Amino acid sequence: MKTERYVVCQCSYHEIQGLIETKHYLKRRPQVTDSFALYDRETRHIVGALTIGKPASNSLCVGVCGAEAKQYVYELNRLYVEDGVDFPESKFISASISLFQQTFGNAILVSYADTDMGHIGAIYQASNWLYTGKTPSRTDKFVPEGKHSRHYDKDQDNSVRVVRSSKHRYVMFVGTKGFKKWCMARLQYKVADYPKGDLSYYDEAFKYKKKLVFREA
Repeated sequence: MKTERYVVCQCSYHEIQGLIETKHYLKRRPQVTDSFALYDRETRHIVGALTIGKPASNSLCVGVCGAEAKQYVYELNRLYVEDGVDFPESKFISASISLFQQTFGNAILVSYADTDMGHIGAIYQASNWLYTGKTPSRTDKFVPEGKHSRHYDKDQDNSVRVVRSSKHRYVMFVGTKGFKKWCMARLQYKVADYPKGDLSYYDEAFKYKKKLVFREA
């Protein structure tokens, strides 16, 4: 009997930390509720990583399907697969979500494709996520590299802001048919056609640079 070369499994964040914090373009730890690894049986190495966590923003949780559904909202916030791995990212996502559902039950998943990186969310389209438009571009408080804006020092100079690019937003309902129907009836966003365009890629040497805005005090 043939054994598949690649296997998707739940894991601790520690096991995939190196991939997330050194090879994913954001290079920082996200909020993590559950972690998943893509394991190569042939090389005996982890060659892919995916994390799901609770969004830091309460308004995001409420904004998807309303306040009564906010406890179900999670974000697929990191995905990385090494170059040359012959395993579709969409298949990695689907297998990870299946494992997540076994642990957490019904859920509303949100994920974003960064327009600054030239991403359109092709892997979410291949996984049949709902496309719900683009978020508006805005600015956040500036923080040092490797940190999220929620960790800013309240005493720091607030005249420097960092641009948060517009992102394509995708939503998926996970669970029973009844739960999915309940969510769809409460979805706050309009479902739209998938965006099209050329795909952009980055290699492991890529360094993401924040766009800064300076404003008068």
